[in-house]
Amino acid sequence: MTDSHARPARGRILFVDDDPLVLAGLRRALRHLRTDFDLEFAESGLRALDILASAEYDVVVSDMRMPGMDGAALLAEVQRRHPRTVRIVLSGQSDQAQIMRCLGCAHRFLPKPCEPAELDRVLAQISLIRSSLVHERFREIVARMDRIPAVPILYLRIVEALQKPEVGVDEVAELIEQEPSTTAGLLRVVNSAYFGLAERIFAPRDAVRYLGLDMVRALILADGTYRQMEAWPGAAEAIELVWHHSMEVAVLAGDIARGEGASPRTTDECFVAGLLHDIGKIVLAVNFRESWTFVEREMAVHRRPCHEAEHDVFGVTHADLAGGIFGLWGLPGGIVDAVQFHHRPGQLKSANLTPALVVHCADLLVHEFSTGNGGAEGHAADRTALEKAGLGHRWEAWRQLAASRRQNRQGPG
Repeated sequence: MTDSHARPARGRILFVDDDPLVLAGLRRALRHLRTDFDLEFAESGLRALDILASAEYDVVVSDMRMPGMDGAALLAEVQRRHPRTVRIVLSGQSDQAQIMRCLGCAHRFLPKPCEPAELDRVLAQISLIRSSLVHERFREIVARMDRIPAVPILYLRIVEALQKPEVGVDEVAELIEQEPSTTAGLLRVVNSAYFGLAERIFAPRDAVRYLGLDMVRALILADGTYRQMEAWPGAAEAIELVWHHSMEVAVLAGDIARGEGASPRTTDECFVAGLLHDIGKIVLAVNFRESWTFVEREMAVHRRPCHEAEHDVFGVTHADLAGGIFGLWGLPGGIVDAVQFHHRPGQLKSANLTPALVVHCADLLVHEFSTGNGGAEGHAADRTALEKAGLGHRWEAWRQLAASRRQNRQGPG
């Protein structure tokens, strides 16, 4: 059966791993999915291709390290033969080079072991993944890019350290201190007007104690991502603009989430997504300088929102691009969704206060107070998504919060 056949009423998922014990564990952990999906399991890439040749599958979830045909090679072949199938890497491997091999042929990178709830969340969004990332234009854009940001090594080390139950402030601070440039960048941000500290902080240990492990991890991720892009020709000016805007969005998004009683995890995801939401603009501008001038012209002359002009010029937006990259880095799903859907949070079809909705609103409000007229983005808030979450009445309060934040940053000191 080929991709031209009618899609079955029940979804189908194929899991691929060379370790039979892992497959047995997946069978046990994912029993609850059998009400909505037919689950199949294969112990090699070649066996997986045989299964795919006999029936159409919605999703392939593959381990990375396998003898013979590894996960990256398998998913590349699945992409060629079955382009409508969603392709997910489920691996304990966090090697940068291997992750980057999957860019363009995989849609998500999930760490192993993966919480069933996280896999459930990704599977629930299959239709969104298809519509946003599977189309041919996205793959063409990725294939033409010479410069793609890689997940910062220090961030991976901190994530690994935080998985230990006994890890503390000193161990994380020691990791940071091994990289002087990261130490300087972290202290610069902590002592900036965005955090409004009464006294200056001079040591990573004090920064970790004040901000907390999760916030420091977020800043390390953002700092490492932006710093590697600073070496790209022509990126410095774009980074300067994006960084300051993104810091304002991150702080405001965190304030909004906290003020609405969001959980600490959701609040942290709002902050991180705010820091990262516009990185795709830098990636597009550096890789496609000539085409990017058309985007800038559309924004300046016709006052078009950036993401709409990008879609006309490239066929994808900075949000699509960054969401695809961060999904492959294995960032939490709430962060990936917020980056990818911060211009269209309603597509997530959630009735809750999601990071995507919070970053969407914070982004618009920061643009408004940066320019006085709604900013170059020129896009109205998604009132339907706000009303569905029961938050339509909160817009003006958030607007006043953004105004207060801006006034405090511009005040004395």
